[in-house]
Parts: sequence; C-alpha cells; structure tokens
Amino acid sequence: WKLSFYGPKTITKLKSNDLFIDQILFLLSVASEKSIKTPKSIIWRLGNEETIRSEIAKKDKTQRKTDEDTTDPDQLISTDEWDESIPYDVIISYSNKTQDKILTVKIYNRLTATGYRVYSEKQGNHRLQLMKKAVEKRKPILVCLSSAYRKSKICMAELEYAFKESNPVIPVIVEPNYKIQGWLKHIINGKNPIDLANLKIKEFDDQLIRVSKEIEEAKIDD
Repeated sequence: WKLSFYGPKTITKLKSNDLFIDQILFLLSVASEKSIKTPKSIIWRLGNEETIRSEIAKKDKTQRKTDEDTTDPDQLISTDEWDESIPYDVIISYSNKTQDKILTVKIYNRLTATGYRVYSEKQGNHRLQLMKKAVEKRKPILVCLSSAYRKSKICMAELEYAFKESNPVIPVIVEPNYKIQGWLKHIINGKNPIDLANLKIKEFDDQLIRVSKEIEEAKIDD
C-alpha cells in the first residue's frame, strides 16, 4: 500500500509482478470483511495509474516524456484511422508480434467475411487516443492475449482504459499454452477467454462461433 504512492514507475513494477498480483487477488477472495480493505485499496491504487501519471505531468510538465515512455516501438503498422461514419461491430486489440499478428489477421478476415464491421486499430504514437474514441462508442473489444500483449505498455493501457470505462471486453488467446496471470487476470475480471491458438480448421470455426455470440451479446447489452 505504501509502495503504491511512490509513483507510476513503482506501480508499473508492482503490476508486472504476477506472483504479487495473484496473491492480492487471492486475498480478495478469502479475506474477512475487515482484512479485505488493504488488498482492495492496493488494487484500487494500481488501477489508477493513469490518474497518477496525469497528476505528476501537471506538476513537473513532463507529459511529453510520459507519452514517449508509453509508446511501443514494435507496435508500428499502418491501418485506417477511426472513421466516425462507420458503425463498427467490434474492435481488435493486439500485439504486433509476428505470430500474434498472423492469427489476428485470420480472425479479422473471418469476422469481416461473415459480415462484421471490424476496426483494426491504427498502430503508433496515437494508438491509445484512437482506442479511447472507440471505447466512447461502447463497442466490444476483442483482446488478443499473449505474452507479447502482456508485456506491451500500450496494449495494457488500452485494456485498462476499457476496463475502467466498463466497456465490453471479449478475451481470446492467440498464443499456444498461454496462461493468464496477475494484473491481466484482474482486468479480464474472471472471464473465460476463448482459446484460438494452434487449432485445426473445424476447431477454429467452432471457437469463432463463440466469439460471434459474445459480440452479439455485447451488442444486445449495449
């Protein structure tokens, strides 16, 4: 709890420690009403990293440097800008790691082939700002989870923003044998991810039907 007041760098280290976060989440599930206050407070503090960053930026005028620190150099590909005139059905958030991207493109192509209007976010320095516009429209976000996604500051920033805004999130796994842990488990909030990694054609099609159902349910809820 005390360490969480040392600023965004310390908070980032705490959030990247999966064993620490898993222990906090465990305490949340078993602690008494009295002793649950501390783990709950820690989770709240870690979940307000964006607010903490903003406060510090106002004080020392280092907002530009903060933005540069959250830019992922390996997230650069060109796609279309967010188009306000298109009624998108779903947004895909993913790491630009080659293997992740191959499966993400496959998911994108299959969804568009079945009639879904899918927004594949623009990568680069303004990616998070564009994702915030998408979240404001309450569109479900298909999150392609992998170890590369978990390590990406900007991917996690997107997911955290969607989580804080209570935006519909559909988690899918795109890396074989990937296990969700720590802070990512907290943000997914108990949802069972749909595993799309290393599947045969029939299995992939069956799992993609589950994805479509999740998209439709999110649209109904909205």
